[in-house]
Amino acid sequence: MNPAKILWNLRGTSEAIFGDKNRLFELIKNAGSKSSRIAEFSTIQKDMNVLLRMVKDVAQGRYTLSKSSVLMVVGALVYLLNPMDIVPDFILGLGFLDDLSIFTYLIAKLRNELESYDTWSLNNQHGK
Repeated sequence: MNPAKILWNLRGTSEAIFGDKNRLFELIKNAGSKSSRIAEFSTIQKDMNVLLRMVKDVAQGRYTLSKSSVLMVVGALVYLLNPMDIVPDFILGLGFLDDLSIFTYLIAKLRNELESYDTWSLNNQHGK
């Protein structure tokens, strides 16, 4: 499994969703809800929450992130919500390992950006 290739292949879908704020906010909401219920995600839940807040602030024009980074995040969210990805979610014990791999890759790739955003977010509370 190559997470970079998977995210690259989802680029067109990611662009379409990012261009439609209603779809994007629904995607963020659904991905947050799903990831909080998946036991395998407990090890990355803090980073996942930061990631979701960051993409939401980008969509609302409050934070700037490169287009390629935004599309990778949106692609990962799309992948998470697709029940029939490389390892279908219904396969007990294994179904979410591919999703976790995608997000582990994404978080490692965006580690510096997540830390910068987290600091920015703490210094720019905007009535959450």
